[in-house]
Amino acid sequence: GLASLLLRHGHIRNSKSLPLQKRDLIEALHECRLFIYSLPHDEQVFLEALGEAGRLKREKLLLDLRYSPGKSTTMDRFEKAGGRTINGMGMLVNQAALSFELFTGKKAPLEVMQKAAGLV
Repeated sequence: GLASLLLRHGHIRNSKSLPLQKRDLIEALHECRLFIYSLPHDEQVFLEALGEAGRLKREKLLLDLRYSPGKSTTMDRFEKAGGRTINGMGMLVNQAALSFELFTGKKAPLEVMQKAAGLV
């Protein structure tokens, strides 16, 4: 899965996927620095774990792969706990740019695409 891809091709030394169990999530919120949230909705058990984990260090980062809404409830709660967040809009735009180039054989107008998406 994603955890093994990150280990093989990224600059990450340790990666794991977690079951949606509050105990495991609370432990990860204390141990991990990067969280990739890939569920299509705000999962109550994750929100509860955030509430019980206490204050997060500013170095904690949540990448919520959803791009709509711009700030999900999950992102809002993560920030209120002290962490930083990024939504999936940047990933969506870069995937679209690559698709544009593959289909047309031309360089994608990345700045125009980013501006249209509200990224710049």
